[in-house]
Amino acid sequence: MIALPPAPRLLAAMLALAPLAACQAPPVAPATPMPPTFLERSRQDCTQGDKDACRMIQALSPPPKPKPLPPTQTQKNVDAILQGMARARADAPPTGQQSPPPATPVHDTTPDGQPIKATE
Repeated sequence: MIALPPAPRLLAAMLALAPLAACQAPPVAPATPMPPTFLERSRQDCTQGDKDACRMIQALSPPPKPKPLPPTQTQKNVDAILQGMARARADAPPTGQQSPPPATPVHDTTPDGQPIKATE
């Protein structure tokens, strides 16, 4: 057997033990609860009666959404026109089909009331 100097022996031993070391799970630190955040502490202070904390939380919270304004008369008129147009489209004949032409009245008299003579 060939005698190796100490440094290569150490390297060979490390290479032989490397797969075993890779299979072991790293040590797990004990689970410690996270300290409360600044806002959580401020909320706790507010529930305990700290008015300054309550004012700060109120200032940081988003403003409430404003109520929608009632529609103006112009908006109501536009809505009514659009609804009328939609109803007219619903009553219209389908596209691609033409409605029959309106019937023309048959008059047997002239505008002054005289009978029309048949022409031969």
